[in-house]
Amino acid sequence: MNILNQFIKKNIFLCSITIMVLFLQVIETLYVPFLAARITDVGIKSENLNTLISIGLKMLFFFFSEFNSCSKESVRSKLAYKIRKNIFRKVQELFSLDFSNYGVGQLLSRTMSNPENIAFSVISSLQMIIPAP
Repeated sequence: MNILNQFIKKNIFLCSITIMVLFLQVIETLYVPFLAARITDVGIKSENLNTLISIGLKMLFFFFSEFNSCSKESVRSKLAYKIRKNIFRKVQELFSLDFSNYGVGQLLSRTMSNPENIAFSVISSLQMIIPAP
């Protein structure tokens, strides 16, 4: 938890952008089907091309899901890097006799897999908590 707090303090701008864009993605998820229904109900019924174009341009404005995926991956990769770096530093501090208790495969697995899983869990929990608290 300490590592996560340090990471958020260091990358507050990126974390806040990610959360803000996630909120905008929730709005997009709710608003785009409304616009699609307006295309059918208003644009096609009235056969007005200008209405179709204006509603279509409103739909194109909502690109937050693409930007959100980029920002989430950036946060996830930076968090995994920070955790991996801390694990590597701790392994370097181990006494040589302690290496007999840990196998090379176990150390490699913990260094590579666990930080990725933790970072993925943090981002996934954000994705679940923000849209449906």
